[in-house]
Order: sequence, then structure tokens, then C-alpha cells
Amino acid sequence: MRFAKKMVFPDPYACMLFQLERMEDMGAAHNFRVEMAAQSCGEEQARYGRDKRIKRMCLKTIVSGGVLESECFPVWDTRSSMSRAPKRKECRTEQRNLNTKNAIKNVVRLMNTNFTNADCWFTGTFTEKTLPRSWKETNRYAANFIRRLDRYAKKHGYPTLKYIYVSVYTNGKQERAHIHVVTNFPDRDKMESLWHEGIKETAAEKKDRLERIKKTGKPEKYMPFCGRTNARRLQADKFGYEGLARYIANNAHGTRRYTASKNLARPTITRAYCRMSRGRAEKIVKGLIDAKTEFERIYKGYKFSDMNSFVSDYVSGHYVYVRMRRLN
Repeated sequence: MRFAKKMVFPDPYACMLFQLERMEDMGAAHNFRVEMAAQSCGEEQARYGRDKRIKRMCLKTIVSGGVLESECFPVWDTRSSMSRAPKRKECRTEQRNLNTKNAIKNVVRLMNTNFTNADCWFTGTFTEKTLPRSWKETNRYAANFIRRLDRYAKKHGYPTLKYIYVSVYTNGKQERAHIHVVTNFPDRDKMESLWHEGIKETAAEKKDRLERIKKTGKPEKYMPFCGRTNARRLQADKFGYEGLARYIANNAHGTRRYTASKNLARPTITRAYCRMSRGRAEKIVKGLIDAKTEFERIYKGYKFSDMNSFVSDYVSGHYVYVRMRRLN
């Protein structure tokens, strides 16, 4: 408190942020004092899950391909006399971070559910002549490329096209515009050639080509070139395709972070309210129970990969997030 009184803020905005953080800290401390008085317990018990208004623990299971995610969190008795939390408008940065986190989760799960190592990851770039002037133009070219892939797949009897694509555009400040596509299109060479077919010959290029034909007397076909391409097979690790999904989804800049085909299968999500008790969750967080042994017992046929556990600074209860992979 003495330190705060001595601080001088030449910037009014910085002073406002400091006061806001100070009020939030004081509010969090007050909440725990109220909890301690209501439950007749110490600060540690109030913080680490001894709240009587937590009726049970929910074990949420998300299965996407060979990867299993388990989220364990408290379920509150909302019918009891709980004071409603005050409404707080999220700032643009917080909302942006939340949207990014949810989008990355969705891309990871969709890729793990629908694609295998037999499928492809394609990256297409642009030359100076074909460089898009906006994100909408970049996304339009990506959508046209997907249409060419779908048309070719139907014509040659390939399986129904599945895809997830991301359009990247940053005004050329840090990186050039490009697109990423994850798809089950089987022919990598044809995929790279189809990327260039959307480029039309300009009047100047046609004039130069006709002049060369006139001089040499040899026929010359127009060869469109959009930019460099790279098509490669997917390679899964113990977390499936999470590394690739995070790269392409976190690298996006635009109004839509990714676009997916409608025929993609969704991950299987189930919830159980009797497979994990509050006391057992507390022991897992504190390390009194081996998490690997416990979750491999709950999920037969899966191998433990990693775990992240934490407690909230604002509400009581334990939160556990576990990732596992299916045994072959």
C-alpha cells in the first residue's frame, strides 16, 4: 500500500490499469475471506476444493482419432444461494486470445478425427504478379483451388474430398500471403499443378508468347505459374497432428481462422459424473495419486501422454487436463 501511494503515473491509462489490477486482487482476496467464513475452514481449504457448493466432478472425454483428451472440472450447485458474479466486459485482447485457443482446439480435433498419414498437407504461395492485395482475395483464391481439387476428384473417381484450409495474409510486413490445405486428395503432383491453373494469361504475356512462336516457328503452350508449392504426406506423433494444426491455425490472419468441409466427422464427446470424486481429483493435483496409473485405469486401451492441472485464483475447485493416445 505504501508503495502504491508513492508511485507516480505520468500516463493516466497506466494509472487506470494499475488501479484495475489492484481492485481485482482485493476482490479475489475478499472472496476467499467470505468462503473461509462460510465454510469455517482455512485459506488452503477454501482455495483447493473444500467448497460445499461443489456437488460433484465432471469427467469430460474427447476422442478424436487415436488421441483422447480428458478434462476434469467441478460442477457447481447453481440452485443454491450463490451470488451471481458481476458482469465484466472482456477486453479485445482477452477475447482474441480465447477465440484463438478455441479455434486451435477445433482444428486439432478435426484433423485427428478425419485424416491419416496417407493424406496430404499442401502449401501454396504467390509471385509478385499474382500476390493478393487483401485477405479476402487470398481466401477467394484458396476457395477456387478447393473447387478445382473437388472437380478433379469427382471426374477421376477419387474419394469424396475432405479438407481444412487456412488463408494467411499480413500485408507483406512479416510474411507473404499464402495458404495451407490439409486434404485427403491422393495425388500430390496433380495437386501442385492444379494450384497454377487458376492464373490467366495477361494480354502482354500472350503478345510475348505469340512473338516467340513467330520467331522460332515452334508451338508454345501457355504455362501458368502462381507461386511455389509444396505438397507432403502427413506425419502423426503421439499427439496426432496437433503440431501442424497449431502451426497453421495460429498463423492465420483474417476474419475467419479456418474453413473446413461439411463432410468432416466430429470428435466424440462424452461426460461422466461418477468416475472421479473431489477427493481423488485433489490427490491427483497434489501428487498423492499417480496420474498415469489412475487415468490408464479409467481409460483402458490408452496410454498416458501428459497432464496439466491447476486451481483458479477466483473460484475453488481442481481442474485437470490429460492427453492420451490409443494403443495399437
